[in-house]
Amino acid sequence: MPLIPLISATQSIGYNNLITLSDVSTGTDLTITSRRVYIRTAANQYLTEIQQSSSTPAYTTWSYADATIPLNVLTEATSPEITVEWYAGATLVYTFTDTFTFALQNYVFALGKLADQTSSPGVLQDLNYYNTFIQFIVNLFNAENAIDPGEDIYSSQGALNRNQLFIDNESLYF
Repeated sequence: MPLIPLISATQSIGYNNLITLSDVSTGTDLTITSRRVYIRTAANQYLTEIQQSSSTPAYTTWSYADATIPLNVLTEATSPEITVEWYAGATLVYTFTDTFTFALQNYVFALGKLADQTSSPGVLQDLNYYNTFIQFIVNLFNAENAIDPGEDIYSSQGALNRNQLFIDNESLYF
């Protein structure tokens, strides 16, 4: 049975900058020797290890012997398109592309706001608090909805960018 390419991706709760790709392909192809991972953002930047980005296509090599690969590529919540290519020597054999939302930074921030509400309930009396927090939640929902089912990294990233503005200017909004 030939290889049917499939990749899953997760973000590390302990280290929000890390994503882990897993090759969950079915079938076999004994000619495969390596893989390449391309992570393209909505801003047409390619992310590579140690949070480097490039405007020209750049990839990370993923050994075929490893079922997973951790990648230190995120600096903030990001909705990229990830392409994995399987090679037999220098020959491209298979390609798989999918879109993902890595938004744990947003969830961690929201959890912090919940902790603030618990420890300082007076913050809820702030006229703008609920309005801003609802906007934050709606942006997060829209970011995820744009990817699944929409596969739209541009709209998703726009929603995450709006939340990043709230995070970066927390004292103004919360």
